Amino acid sequence: MGVLDFVKKIPTANEMQGGLGEQLTKLMSKIDMPETLVLHDVLIDGKDENTSQIDLLLIGLNGIYVVEVKHFMDAKIYGDCKKDKWFYYKGKNKYSIYSPYMQNKNHIKYLKTFLSEFGDVP
Repeated sequence: MGVLDFVKKIPTANEMQGGLGEQLTKLMSKIDMPETLVLHDVLIDGKDENTSQIDLLLIGLNGIYVVEVKHFMDAKIYGDCKKDKWFYYKGKNKYSIYSPYMQNKNHIKYLKTFLSEFGDVP
């Protein structure tokens, strides 16, 4: 592997921030729920030819928990669970993102479809 190949594998600042948020969530979930299996970055192929990338799945004695992780440094986030678009403000700039609530709702739908042969998994 040459130097250029190595440089291409260095994550961007955004990738590192997102990864840090996921790792912190994973660590906290292990502390708070020691009998829980934690899987991160789970990719599920849907029957509609789309995929769903779930940040964290917590598989516990009472069911499966689906966790969406967002990490925004120094930002204020505003959203409504009934709307697809949320906004965050960083400094004087306004940005829109797809609703993490709706995103997680879709993850749950994909997961339930994927696990449908096992009955109604809570």
